[in-house]
Amino acid sequence: PSSLKKLVLGRRHLLVLIYICYTFSMFFLSCPAIGIICQNLTFTLLFTTHTSL
Repeated sequence: PSSLKKLVLGRRHLLVLIYICYTFSMFFLSCPAIGIICQNLTFTLLFTTHTSL
């Protein structure tokens, strides 16, 4: 049960991060570098969460 709880919490944090990055990219359309950084962070986090499981 604890591992399942951790997984749900991790997924929720990931969704929040994606949402924040999406909102930031909307605000900073003039600066595409921020969007690229956010994409890299998101992919890295997705990869690490999948490999840790």
